[in-house]
Amino acid sequence: MTEEHAWIRREMIKCIPNPNLSTSRVLDVGCNQGGFLRMLYDTRPFASGMGVDLARDRVALANAA
Repeated sequence: MTEEHAWIRREMIKCIPNPNLSTSRVLDVGCNQGGFLRMLYDTRPFASGMGVDLARDRVALANAA
């Protein structure tokens, strides 16, 4: 994740109404390399998460991280 996109991810996380995601499952459509899911988990840990994206090479990079 590049720092230039981190600010918008932080703002998106602020918009999530439920502060406790510990029992939630999260789906990130258009996940690219999974940066949003990683930041969300670091901020508000969730039970499980999945990212999907049409760009297979980006998903492969996310899985390798």
